[in-house]
Formats: sequence, C-alpha cells, structure tokens
Amino acid sequence: MSRKDFQHITIAGSGKMGSDLFHFLCRYHFRITWLCISEDEAARANLQFEKRLGRQVRTGILQQEDASALKQRIRITAEMAEARDADLVIEAIWEDVRVKQEFFSALSLLVNKDTILTSNTSSVPPGIIFPPGSGQERCLGMHFFFPVMIKNFVEINAMPCTDDEVLEKLVSFLQLIEKKSIVLQTADHFALNRMLIPLQTEAVKLLRDEKATPAVIDAVVKARLFPAGVFAFFDLVGIPVMLNSVCNYRNFLTADTDSGILTEYLEKCHSPHHPVPVPDEYYSLQHLSPQVIEEIAMRLETSFYRGISVFLNKDTISSALLQEALNDYLGTDLPFVTMAREKGF
Repeated sequence: MSRKDFQHITIAGSGKMGSDLFHFLCRYHFRITWLCISEDEAARANLQFEKRLGRQVRTGILQQEDASALKQRIRITAEMAEARDADLVIEAIWEDVRVKQEFFSALSLLVNKDTILTSNTSSVPPGIIFPPGSGQERCLGMHFFFPVMIKNFVEINAMPCTDDEVLEKLVSFLQLIEKKSIVLQTADHFALNRMLIPLQTEAVKLLRDEKATPAVIDAVVKARLFPAGVFAFFDLVGIPVMLNSVCNYRNFLTADTDSGILTEYLEKCHSPHHPVPVPDEYYSLQHLSPQVIEEIAMRLETSFYRGISVFLNKDTISSALLQEALNDYLGTDLPFVTMAREKGF
C-alpha cells in the first residue's frame, strides 16, 4: 500500500475535531477537501487557515514556497460535489444519527464506488450510520482522539461485512500518517471510551452522595489512576457531547454498567461545561483524612478496573494492544490491563 492509493482525502465537519483533523493532515502531501456545513463556515475556516499559514511563514515553521504548495492542495468549501473523486472520506460532524445518515446518503450518490467512507463517531455504531444497501463493505468507523496531533492510536470500528481489503487499506493509511490502529469488532466498538463509563458513573455517585467534591474526586483520580480527572475530562469534551455519547451507548450497544445516574447528571448540567470549576490550584487532598481518601480511591479504582474487565479475555482484542492504546489515551504508562487481572476482574 502506498501514498498514491490515497491522493484525495475529504474531511467533513468544521467543529473542533474536523478542524483538528484538517490541520493534522495538512502535514502530509495529500490533496485535501474540507467540507463545512455552510458557506459562512467555509469562509471562516478559510480565513483561519490563511492566518495560521501566515503565522507559520512569519515564524519560520514553513517556508513561503511550502506554504504556497500547501494552498494549492487545499480546498475549503461547503459544496459536497468537491468530494466526488475522494479516495477516503472522514466524517467528523455532530454526534447525531440522523444528520450522519443524511450526509452519507447524499455523499454516496456522488463519490466513486471504491471510495472508502468512514465516520469519526465516538458513539454511534457504523451499522447504524451506514444501513444495509449503502455499500457497507466499504464503510466503517475510524475514531481519532483529540487532540489528533498528540494521540497516537485510532480505533477502527469494523462491521462483519467490512471488506478485508478496505480494512487493510485503512490500516495502511493510518501507518502513512504515523498512527497506530486498534481494530474493534461490533461488540467492542468504542472500547476506550466505554471502559471509562463505570468510573465516570462512580464519580457522579460520590458527588451525589456528598462523599466528595469534583475537585477531590479529580485529585484522587490523578493521584491513583491517570493524569486527567473525571470532571476535567467532562470539561474538555463538553457536556453535550458527553451526554450524546452516553445515550448512544445505551441505545445502540449492550450496557456495560448502569449509566443511568451518569445520564441524569449530564442532563442536569445547564452549560457546555461542568458548572463547578476545578482549577489545578484547588486540587489538594491535604484537608482529608487518609481513611476518607482511601475509601474514595477504592470505589473509583474498583469501578475503573471493572470497566476494563469487560474487554479482557477476548479473542477479538489483543491485551497487549489494548494496554498500549489505553496508555496512549490516558497519558500514563501504568499496566492497567495486568492490574485488572491481578485484582481478579
């Protein structure tokens, strides 16, 4: 597989992830079309791109000739027809099933029959997005994590009908852009996000029962598990996205745990971010007794390892690969998969 198999890449969606994917792929020598939701969005994205390119030239990150060559390879537009000769489409629009289905229904009428169609969805199974009769053999999920530049792993969410050659091409494409892939079959889709739901649910239970504040919970998670706290993660992703994802898991996938409490909490949040700010300077456990800290830690750790255990001992997922992907996702080098087994999960 070579770069010539992927000459034209189309990215759909002008939100945070679509923008991040676009700027990341600009580092490589593909012809890129960035599809925006409207002409106004396309104009704004074009303006931002020009400003970014200008800064890179002024600061010496890019030479002027390289910037000029990049501009020749880029097309930012709201016209779907610009994607008609794409070799690969990466959809990164809002996590709304109907919107995604409508997008691919229209797109499939324009592109070549061998164009690979992928969704960056983090919560909707590809079998729902791409219904039977839509050429499912060339369609699958390709879930990048934010920020794309830093996160090295990508989840490939395959279907039973996914063509082996298509899967092989997609793995090769990710190698071309220096990403590692973990291929997940139907029951294991979105494993890295789903295994965190028991921990997130337990964090909300601790908050609901007034056992700890968001700052304390995040401090314990950072001290005992991984660098990003639960509520800090909610802030980063955004409450609407979190709520949509949890609801999609419950609607479309077998529930790994009772996430009703988590859903209720997210529904009650009235802003895109958690209403209680938890800046780093307030992450302190000094005012709590060791016994209280240990109780909180045990509840959080138990729920975390329970979430991991759902995906252990499966022929479809390599434990070593799962560990490597989990470490990359969480930003740690702790052997969580081994620890989950040692704890009897």
